[in-house]
Amino acid sequence: MNANKAHLTIAALTIAVAACAGADRPSKAKPATGSALAETCGWLVHPADRTYSLIESGTTWSIQKPDDFSSAAGWQGGPEFATDKWIATDGPYGYGCACLNIIKSVGARMVTRYEGGRAMPLAWCRSEPGLEEPGQPVP
Repeated sequence: MNANKAHLTIAALTIAVAACAGADRPSKAKPATGSALAETCGWLVHPADRTYSLIESGTTWSIQKPDDFSSAAGWQGGPEFATDKWIATDGPYGYGCACLNIIKSVGARMVTRYEGGRAMPLAWCRSEPGLEEPGQPVP
């Protein structure tokens, strides 16, 4: 292998390793809305039966609504939360911090498609400027 190829191979590996190192951290950039799938992070709230929403700084996105039984395509209740990542407010209801891969309808403030997500540490949402915690746990 000549020196130029070796240099390019090392550079490519360095970029790949750097990309993988940040894979468990969400992007701080605001995602696009419309037809593009984007990772959106915030509080995933489940306050009542058939009611889910995602709260990001300044906007609440409905994922499933009890009034018309509509929900985002692919929605099955979202990611699973370990007990240390979920705040119970009433029985199975509560909220946690999550990053969801979604498509949003801006006018309807509705998530139209869900393609997976992951629970995040509560500290991540608590540290986001302008992102208020939804409520307090039941004692």
